[in-house]
Amino acid sequence: MKMFKAARLALGASLLAILAAGAFAGPVSAAVSQLTLDPTAQLSPGHLHAYLTGTVTCDAGDFVSLSGQVIQSKGASGFGSMPAPPVCDGTPQPYTIDVGGGGFPFPGGVSGVFKPGKASAQVTASHCAPFPYPGGCSSTSTDAIIRLMK
Repeated sequence: MKMFKAARLALGASLLAILAAGAFAGPVSAAVSQLTLDPTAQLSPGHLHAYLTGTVTCDAGDFVSLSGQVIQSKGASGFGSMPAPPVCDGTPQPYTIDVGGGGFPFPGGVSGVFKPGKASAQVTASHCAPFPYPGGCSSTSTDAIIRLMK
């Protein structure tokens, strides 16, 4: 999972501004009680996209955004997010995150084309209390070695 350190820096920079706004405002309720990541991801024709799937369980009425990343050793890497948030009602909700390849150059270069086989994947669920962030922000992540499938 060392490959995620560099990727987390890039992804973390975009979340840093949001987190900084509420970091000193107090504790955040646990909006996400469960986040799963399926062991396989479907590749698009041409292998430029991988579709991460799983479930997220979040407190009723909360707003949670989901993002994901996939990294193949000596291969492609990419990031993506859900265009619309899942419905938070306290029950497991299925998600699909479209991760596009070639978005972040790691040492050794990337081709931008995913290959069927093993990959490192991570999904993050982010939650911020309503503006002006009286409860701050929080995130929950899960990562795994998955198999990319044609």
